[in-house]
Amino acid sequence: MAGGYEKILVPYDGSEASVKALAQAKILQDMCGARITLLEVLSNGLSGRDQVNYHMLDQVQPPDPASYRAAEADLNRLKADFPLPDRVQVLLAEGPVASTIIETIDREGYDLVVMGSEGLGHALKRFLLGSVTKYVLEHVDIPVMVLS
Repeated sequence: MAGGYEKILVPYDGSEASVKALAQAKILQDMCGARITLLEVLSNGLSGRDQVNYHMLDQVQPPDPASYRAAEADLNRLKADFPLPDRVQVLLAEGPVASTIIETIDREGYDLVVMGSEGLGHALKRFLLGSVTKYVLEHVDIPVMVLS
């Protein structure tokens, strides 16, 4: 696709910054017809988007089936609001958020990432750019559009 992005990844976690990233991805899709992937990573130890729990490694549990269903329903609702919803893919993954995003980028060959500056764990933002965003910026060779 000349002059635009063809394949855009949008990591989503329900945070205000990720909602802004969704809005920007909609604009980009409207401008260039890009294929969009909405990715939600259900991190080990998270019982839901609204509750962040940090566990020792021996206490980590996979997300429960209800979390998967809720996340999938939410992403499908968001997908329907895109200018070209038939060009939007919903992807759920499990694992450490930052490395799972990087693995998805490497595996699927995206040419742009649009993401928030911090996610739901944004308490540290006053000290640093969100750790997931910082990790992605340091480990990819494609453009990353960061919205706050």
